[in-house]
Amino acid sequence: WAFITFVGYVGAVIQDSIVPYGDFDTNVVSYYFDAGSGFSGVISLEEGEGAVGTIDSYVPHVVGGLKWTQGWGAISGVVAYDSNYEEVAGKVRLDVNVS
Repeated sequence: WAFITFVGYVGAVIQDSIVPYGDFDTNVVSYYFDAGSGFSGVISLEEGEGAVGTIDSYVPHVVGGLKWTQGWGAISGVVAYDSNYEEVAGKVRLDVNVS
C-alpha cells in the first residue's frame, strides 16, 4: 500500500509479484511524518493480501519512504521488504515544476 501511494505512482514495476499492485485489501499499520519544511517520511507494516501476498509468518512486509518537496518540485523514494519472498524492491520519483 505505502509502496504505491507514498510516491503517488506505481511506476513501471518490473516484477509486481514481489510487491503486488491492485486492490488495497490489506491490514496496515503506518506512520506518516511531515516536518512542515518540505521533508516527509513514512514507515508501514503490512499484512499483504491474496493467496500469494499475505504474510505466512509473524514477520510483516515493511515499507519505508522519504520525500522532499520544494518550490522547484519534489524527489521521493520508497523501499519495500517482502517477508514471504525475502526480497527488496524500491523506486525513486522526481517531479519538476516547469514555469
